[in-house]
Amino acid sequence: MSVDSSLLKYDMGIKFGGVSIPDPAEWDPQIADVDESAERDGEAVLHRSKIGQKINYSFKWKCLSWETMATILNAVNAEKFTAVTPNPYVFNGTRSGEYYAGNREAKTQYYWINSEEVARFDLSFNIIEF
Repeated sequence: MSVDSSLLKYDMGIKFGGVSIPDPAEWDPQIADVDESAERDGEAVLHRSKIGQKINYSFKWKCLSWETMATILNAVNAEKFTAVTPNPYVFNGTRSGEYYAGNREAKTQYYWINSEEVARFDLSFNIIEF
């Protein structure tokens, strides 16, 4: 059985602060409704006034070079940045918004390539929509 190779490669079009970012190994959207007010009445029925929706993301990249990791980290280092992200509601679609980055974690791994020790990094962090 053969695998359709088009299923294995994407170009998600992710950008942080105008910088094109390589596709992550994992991207996990968290969708949250925002209410102006929400109260339960005496019969425990919820009455809410939804005013919007925010989509936050967890991203993880694997085996990045130091240079690529630095590019990604510098792109999200501002207090606030515009992000173009995959749109979970639209197949192959994107959306943009204003975000800030949560804690960033980089795990270091060392490899021997052509008799030279080379560092590679697994990078992960969340972006939170304003």
